[in-house]
Amino acid sequence: MKIIKNFLIAFFVLLMCNNAFSQNNIVNDADFSPPNSALQNGKIIVQTHTNQESITLALNLVRWAGSESKQLEAEGYFILDINSSEIILSDAVTFSNSDFSPSYAIISQPKFIPITFKANLVKIGAVKFKFREKTNGAWTAYRYSSKNFTTAYYIPPVVTPVTEISGPDNLCTEATYTITNPGAVTLENAVGIATLTALSNNQWKVTRTGQANGTIKLTSTLNGIKSTKDIKIGAIINGEISGISTIFPGKYHDYTLILNDNIANYQNITFGIPDGMTMQILANNKVRLTAARNYAFAPGETEHTVTLNVTATIPGCGIASIEFPITVINPNPTPIN
Repeated sequence: MKIIKNFLIAFFVLLMCNNAFSQNNIVNDADFSPPNSALQNGKIIVQTHTNQESITLALNLVRWAGSESKQLEAEGYFILDINSSEIILSDAVTFSNSDFSPSYAIISQPKFIPITFKANLVKIGAVKFKFREKTNGAWTAYRYSSKNFTTAYYIPPVVTPVTEISGPDNLCTEATYTITNPGAVTLENAVGIATLTALSNNQWKVTRTGQANGTIKLTSTLNGIKSTKDIKIGAIINGEISGISTIFPGKYHDYTLILNDNIANYQNITFGIPDGMTMQILANNKVRLTAARNYAFAPGETEHTVTLNVTATIPGCGIASIEFPITVINPNPTPIN
């Protein structure tokens, strides 16, 4: 009997509490969330460099279970709570039974509400939803959602200015180079080949030393980051010879001068004929080499290396050359007694 009595007391208290909720408040709470793009470590990130910015929050109203048959009317707006001082962030939002479906469910359909942080306002605080509802024909006092999001300033990352070096890749006498966001500007691998002169307006002049040839680097070092540009000084063929590096007597292979810049920059391209070979010109930058059938090897020599040499005149710079080694294989080496 005592157990039954205690159960009836508990049931009566629960019933009274439920009636109190149903008579005074239909709304249990407000739930909202910002987009993931506006969050960092669970906080709403506020930009520091804008006059004002807006983000959109997804807002739901939550009813008490058992209140589905009651008519609901509620309204509210988002605020920024800064040490109990409020800044209004949004326009007013209204809810009615039609916002709960199907059949007046407990959680409303989401409403997407833009909130705006305006310039010259303290932006560090807590975003809350402040709302009230109409019960028995009268509006209740405003209350706050239990859910809130702390705001935080966006701290932009430190961006190192990009250094760019512009100017010609080749020079015969001198050339001027422009460096944006320059640091300490120097030449590398340039001893006896070129010199550097600082001009105004972020410009530097590189000058060839006499008739020297070579590849140097123009460098700019800013905040420990080095930017470089390779510069070919003087008479240099900017390219390579392509072909097979071994050949047998009586056989032939084709060899091509492949340039990394305009072929019009080169005049009088000439292929030298290696010893023991004949040459056929296929194009101004391509030849066919044939090793003699009776290619002469020294006694006991299993192979012999010769050099394919290509020269060209670079106007204003002089004559440049490039080499390619070719190994002639002896198929029947003569034994040494």
